[in-house]
Amino acid sequence: MTQRSRLIRVSGIALCLVLTGVGARRASAIPLVDIRYVETDASGGSFRYLYTLFNRSDPVTDAGMNLFDVLLSFDPIQDGSVLALPAGWDSISGAGFIELFSVEIGAPPDGSDIPPGGFLSGFVLEFNYRAGPLAFDALLTNPQDPSVPIQAPGTTAAVPEPSSALLMMLVIVSLGTRLHHPSAKR
Repeated sequence: MTQRSRLIRVSGIALCLVLTGVGARRASAIPLVDIRYVETDASGGSFRYLYTLFNRSDPVTDAGMNLFDVLLSFDPIQDGSVLALPAGWDSISGAGFIELFSVEIGAPPDGSDIPPGGFLSGFVLEFNYRAGPLAFDALLTNPQDPSVPIQAPGTTAAVPEPSSALLMMLVIVSLGTRLHHPSAKR
């Protein structure tokens, strides 16, 4: 191996280590929001959605980064309405949006924000069409410094049906058994 190729190799490894280390620190310091829903047919062309909001921020690294506001966006020619909200939350809606927000600053028991590592269910919305995954913008903030909120955009996702999840698990187990079985051909 020449001096030049050794230097390139060492530089490449060092760069990977630096990028991995920096990326890991940045990733853990960025609060994340996940919104899952269960869809039900409400008949007459309407669909009801039960949303659960997850604050996936790290409770240690992102301590105090509470989820307090979510803006759901949808087709403005369609209608959406809020049927139920958890205690301590309110909403505003208009053409193409529904905003859900905490009315009490801070995490429980004092406030109604969702703390890092926490989740909250009970957000029931109804649309006059099958809305499916919706774009959202979430806001997180530290109650000690509410003037600096962090925006976390994303898309809502359906909770997998238990039968689909079970079927997928069986297929994976079956494939794993076949691949590791002594009589499996290689």
